[in-house]
Amino acid sequence: MAAIADGGAAPVRLARRFISLGVAAYPPRVARRLSIVNLIALVAAFANLLYCTFYAALGFADFWPIVVATLVHAAVNLSTPLWHRFGPMAAPAWLTTTMLAANLIYTYALGADSGQQYYLFAAAAAMPVLFGSDRLWPATAFAVCCLMALMAAELLIDEPAAFLGIDPWIPRANLVITLIISFLILFAWMFYVFRLAERAEEALEREYERSERLLDNLLPESISARLKDSPDQIIADDLGQVTILFADIAEFTPRATSMPAPELVRFLNRIFTEFDHLSEARGLEKIKTIGDAYMVAAGLPRPRQDHATAVAELALEMLAACARLSDELGQAVEVRIGIHTGPVVAGVIGTRKFFYDVWGDTVNTAARMESHGEPGRIQVTEAARAALGEAYAFEARGPVEIKGKGRIETWWLTGRA
Repeated sequence: MAAIADGGAAPVRLARRFISLGVAAYPPRVARRLSIVNLIALVAAFANLLYCTFYAALGFADFWPIVVATLVHAAVNLSTPLWHRFGPMAAPAWLTTTMLAANLIYTYALGADSGQQYYLFAAAAAMPVLFGSDRLWPATAFAVCCLMALMAAELLIDEPAAFLGIDPWIPRANLVITLIISFLILFAWMFYVFRLAERAEEALEREYERSERLLDNLLPESISARLKDSPDQIIADDLGQVTILFADIAEFTPRATSMPAPELVRFLNRIFTEFDHLSEARGLEKIKTIGDAYMVAAGLPRPRQDHATAVAELALEMLAACARLSDELGQAVEVRIGIHTGPVVAGVIGTRKFFYDVWGDTVNTAARMESHGEPGRIQVTEAARAALGEAYAFEARGPVEIKGKGRIETWWLTGRA
């Protein structure tokens, strides 16, 4: 069984090797087209051998001119890959020209009743495939030549050549073979063309879905929907009550200088991936990461009543996650967290690489809460504390000097009340 399988696989391997001959030096798109040219040449050579076998079986002494002609034509078809070295047009032109000449010779020898000229229909249909859709004029010129050769064969040739002296049934038998092979070739062409169209549509659909996923990852869903509806629209929203959280990994700078780059990136990715899961679970909007800082907002792009509560819960979960990650990674992972509540402006920046960002004093104050905080603690402003109400426990820190704002009252968020 293995020997039989190997025997069947050998012709397939040879055919694949023939199809790839001479195309490696070309760009992928051109190489695919030239591989199809090689395939057509191989199929044509196989058809030549079928005709050769048919006429040799009838009697070599009587039909030796046809047998020799088909063998020579098969060799000509098999030489097609050699023409790729002269450019992407050489092999298609060679294959088409020799096919035209051979069909006229066969039709002259066997007569119009043999149907040899009907191959010219399939040849004309193959021109866009042979020359490529971007070379319309050569494809059209050779298709017109096929039409003219077909008309010449139909109008000028009638009986078989006298030197053959063949019986009338032989052209009829040849006609049956020709019609079957022509039908199979045309069917294969149509299948190939429609399959190419389907694959192109599938590729477009995959790219569209991929671009949609990328856009949804870059922008909030409602923002990406607005951009799709109005691509030229300026996205800018005033939001009255938003809670902003900044988290920064403590002692990151000395860690970055001592860690190899891949290890450092894996370390950051592990932490921020955990934060992403927590943010997504609470329906919060991750705005961006800046180095080792992580920024999240609640109450945008759509307002929500529990914006402060949602962020407070996320902050507490972040501290718990860092404790778990410390055990998992075998090194201390602590973050400073700052929270502030207030109005912001949010919108989309850029035309090529979209970026949804948030601006305003609320953002700056939240960032200061983080930078003036302490590892493993959550520092909040009076505004954030008021928004959280009595549901949470706080520890007064007292006034903190904030650049650009002076001294402001701050609190440590210690947990749920």
